[in-house]
Amino acid sequence: MMLACILSSTDTVAALSLVKAEVYPKLNAILFGEGILNDAVAILLFRTIKSFFVDKATNGQVSFSWGMILSMTGDFIYLSFFSLLIGISFALLLSLMFKKFHEFSEKPKLETSLILLISYSSYLVAENLHFSGR
Repeated sequence: MMLACILSSTDTVAALSLVKAEVYPKLNAILFGEGILNDAVAILLFRTIKSFFVDKATNGQVSFSWGMILSMTGDFIYLSFFSLLIGISFALLLSLMFKKFHEFSEKPKLETSLILLISYSSYLVAENLHFSGR
């Protein structure tokens, strides 16, 4: 099941290389978003299955039941919701900073550094709260 989670995530690099962003900007954005969503779902499914079958396994045997399926579904939804909440919160914070302080648009090095710093900070917060999918 863990291998299936990894292999089910399709790679959209080939499709994105065929669709030119200048000619089809909307299609390119849709394909890019779909690729990111596929990767995120695969990571979350992998973590959910790993937590139930590897971390909670006793003597290598785990009983598979409807209760486990419901519990795994609940864990997947819980992890998805809170990881999205953390990411959206940091994105809103960053967009608010760019809206209020126009100095960032005048200094591209500062703007790029701030984007990287806030993005990495959201990962660190999610990792410390165990919502990063790792």
